[in-house]
Amino acid sequence: MLKIYPVGPDAIMVQFAGAFDEAIAMQVNEVSQWLSATQPYWLVDMVPSYITLLLFHKNIEQSQLIRYLNIEIADQVSARQKNVSEQQNNEFANADGFVNRVIKIPVCYHPALAEDLEATAELIGITVDGLIALHSETIYRVYALGFQPGFAFLGTLPQALTLPRLETPRMKVPAGSVAIAERQTAVYPAATPGGWRILGRTPLPMFLPDKSPPVRIQANQYVQFVPIELIEYEQLVLQLKQ
Repeated sequence: MLKIYPVGPDAIMVQFAGAFDEAIAMQVNEVSQWLSATQPYWLVDMVPSYITLLLFHKNIEQSQLIRYLNIEIADQVSARQKNVSEQQNNEFANADGFVNRVIKIPVCYHPALAEDLEATAELIGITVDGLIALHSETIYRVYALGFQPGFAFLGTLPQALTLPRLETPRMKVPAGSVAIAERQTAVYPAATPGGWRILGRTPLPMFLPDKSPPVRIQANQYVQFVPIELIEYEQLVLQLKQ
């Protein structure tokens, strides 16, 4: 059930449902793309998430904007919903379109950089190589950014990798750590406490304060992790420092 309501003097929340599923995420994505394409005069910024879209606005009365959005978004969802299944199938099948839009993130899954790799493989009853294959062969959607600058929530993990967070979080997770929790995976942009299970590490910075936009990946993009050897990881770290 679509709900639209104010969350401040210049912000409106669009809530597409009460719980997450892939179809709802597609609706958030479609409406975000529609607003990006039309660039209405009142739109200052927007923040898409799993089931919500936060809109920052200017120069318009909120009640008027809410009435407008109730009609327009309902129409957009209805019109585009017919094509969702076809779009999903075509995205993954079209090597010249979808595959070229996947952001590749190199990851070293060496145990020296992956504190939970071996224990996680043992816990779910597969080999380390099998775990790496499951994690790296999946193409993930960026559902939301949060927690810290550049931290992207990616999903969904294969069912076999669905595990709860660690019972005792670490006081410090190294920057670049690639980790999993529940049905999600993510890269820690900076050293911070965290309770996700660490499977590897990327040399690429996720938060780029001097760039525009200042993040490597954004909501509604697609990501795939590419395994690299430890020596490749070390070489990339050195190159990025130069």
